[in-house]
Amino acid sequence: MKKIKLLLILLSAAVMFSACSRTAETPLQNEVQPAETDEITAVPQDTDENILVESQQPVTVEISTAEDLVNLSANYIASNANATQITYVLTNDIDMSGVEGFTPVACFSGYGADDMGEGFTSTFDGQGYTIRNLTITSEENQSAVGLFASVAKPGVVKNLNLENISVNSVEYPVAYTGGLAGLIYGTVTNCNVQGTVDALSSAGGFAGDALANAYIDSCTADVDISGQSTIGGFIGSASYNAPSLSNCASFGTVTAKRYQESEYQLNCIGGFVGLSVYGNFYSCHAQSNLVITEAARWVGSFAGNVFDDNVLIFDCSYSPAHAGNWDIIDAFNHKKTYGDYTPYVFTADDNYTAATAK
Repeated sequence: MKKIKLLLILLSAAVMFSACSRTAETPLQNEVQPAETDEITAVPQDTDENILVESQQPVTVEISTAEDLVNLSANYIASNANATQITYVLTNDIDMSGVEGFTPVACFSGYGADDMGEGFTSTFDGQGYTIRNLTITSEENQSAVGLFASVAKPGVVKNLNLENISVNSVEYPVAYTGGLAGLIYGTVTNCNVQGTVDALSSAGGFAGDALANAYIDSCTADVDISGQSTIGGFIGSASYNAPSLSNCASFGTVTAKRYQESEYQLNCIGGFVGLSVYGNFYSCHAQSNLVITEAARWVGSFAGNVFDDNVLIFDCSYSPAHAGNWDIIDAFNHKKTYGDYTPYVFTADDNYTAATAK
């Protein structure tokens, strides 16, 4: 297996466009800077192009500095047929303080299945190291934001810690927002996220949405998250084709608040998952505080809204101490038909305004 200190997949000028091609610019703390600049700029590096494009042999890429991570985010080519042969390995902790304009890895535009197929299909092994103080703000023409825009099959992210991450997609709303990834339909294991996430909808402390047989195991989110609809302490929504989540936990605070005027109530607010249309949850636990700032519907300390015919929630739990002062509807260890499920709807008579979780 070949090791390269820094592997960049070159992207031509015709492909590098829109917000997904922005480079991050920042002074790095405690790093020796070039004489004429104090900025990090993602630039093409000298590489063996045969290894990057033509070879089908496994390649290992070491990520050891903030500049390495910036270059990965700016130059990753999701459409490279050999991307699955590349393993990115974090070799130490990285402090991203001061890095501005960070582009999510495998950034994509569009909402269809073909667009989502542009996600991260390589392997990223954090080896237990931590990426700290990363700030991500959505831009125009982006569809998902997080450290990774999307983790797609057969992509794998594992053994990674994110500390004091800040993700915000309020000004330029996107389809999916999360701390580790906006969208997951690959494999993520042994990852932990701590920080803040602010979005309008489809947002979670760990990921915005999981779908298409995604597999997420042994992960945690200790995140303060706020949004209007479909938000969860761990994941915003679990969509089609039975994503599987096991041995995961959420902490922090989930705040339902209005960012934009709308005729709709705040809705689908969950301590662990906001909305589960499909999905299997095994031994997952919610200890997130719930804060509801105005009339809302489909609120639950574990799940906000569940389509029960398609969802299995087994051996999961939530902490009553964090439930807040409203009635909770949750389903555990069983299925029931969606026709029999009546979500609780808040009315003006309920004493919940600006309720703070206990």
